[in-house]
This record gives sequence, C-alpha cells and structure tokens, in this order.
Amino acid sequence: MPPNVTLTSLRSLANSTGTGDAASPSGADTAQRATLRAFIASELRSHPELAETKIRIGPTSHGGGAYFPKANLVSVEEAHPALLGHELAHASSMTTSGGTYKALQNISRKLWNINTLVALPAALAVSALVKSNARARVLNALTIAALGVAAPTLYEETAASADAISHAPDKLEAVKRLLPGWLTYAGMAAVPPIVYQLAKRFGG
Repeated sequence: MPPNVTLTSLRSLANSTGTGDAASPSGADTAQRATLRAFIASELRSHPELAETKIRIGPTSHGGGAYFPKANLVSVEEAHPALLGHELAHASSMTTSGGTYKALQNISRKLWNINTLVALPAALAVSALVKSNARARVLNALTIAALGVAAPTLYEETAASADAISHAPDKLEAVKRLLPGWLTYAGMAAVPPIVYQLAKRFGG
C-alpha cells in the first residue's frame, strides 16, 4: 500500500483505539480528532449496514471522494466529515436500495455522459435536417429527455450531500465543502438542455 494511505472499515474507523487515530488529519489537535471520531461513530449508528464497508483515506485520482459499489469501498482524499459523510450516504443508498433504483442510477450516469457528448452534434443535426415547423418540438423533446436522464443522478447527489450535512459537526463548513461538487453536477446537467434550447432559439 502506498505511504500516507489508510485502508480500514467503518467499524474499525469508529474505534477510537484502532485505526481511527491513524486516519485523523495530520496536525489535528486532540479536540479535532475527538470530533472526527464522534462523527464517525455517529455515521456507524445511523448506517449500521455499512459496518464492514471498506474506507480508503489517502491521495486519489478521482477528486475529493468516490464510492465504488462493486468493491463496497469508500475512497476519500482526507478524513473530512463532509467528504466521508457524502460518500457513506452513497454507500448506504446503494446498499439498502432495491435493484430497480441501482439500475436507474447506473443507466442515468451512463446516459448522462453520452448525452453530454452528443448534445451539440444532435442539436446541429436537428437544426440542419428537421423541417422548421417540427424543429422546436424535436428540440423540446430532447430537452425533456436530457433533464430526465440527469434527474436520478442529481437526486442521488443531493440526497447524499443533505445526509452528510445533517450529520456534520460543522454544518456550514460541510456546505462550503460539498457545494462546489454539487454545482458541478448541476452545471453538467444543465448543458444539454441549454444547448437544445439555444439551437431552438437561434437555429433559424
């Protein structure tokens, strides 16, 4: 395992005499470490189904944090309550939800990526190939479809952030930490509908 990386479980991380100390931020004082351990214990009480969920804390290649369902692994770059809480909320959602919800999330994320790539070519193709009397209807239908594709992912991200903030010891700090990520998702979701509506407006 690379240096400065902690791999443990939520149950072990909640144990103040175990790896919870090793996962505490470097330079954190006793009060900060105690606050972090209390937060982790609270998360375990709220989500007992995640007791054996693996927690990786250390440098990542995917930004601040991520949850990998197949490995049941939460990976965060640092032991920050907002980051841990957000990814643990994803883990709880994916662990306790039925197959339909999991499939919906998987499909939403895949189609979202595709839709982001094809929105501009699709808008140009509609503008060039569809007759003017039908163009607005087609572009409006694409707008609704794009919003529908993004909705499940946005719901999951919003719910995970809300859960993390509700458990965070410093709620304002949690909002500051999580808001940029949520705005990134919202901005990405808005791109295809904006492209389609601009094509309707200026497509002639």
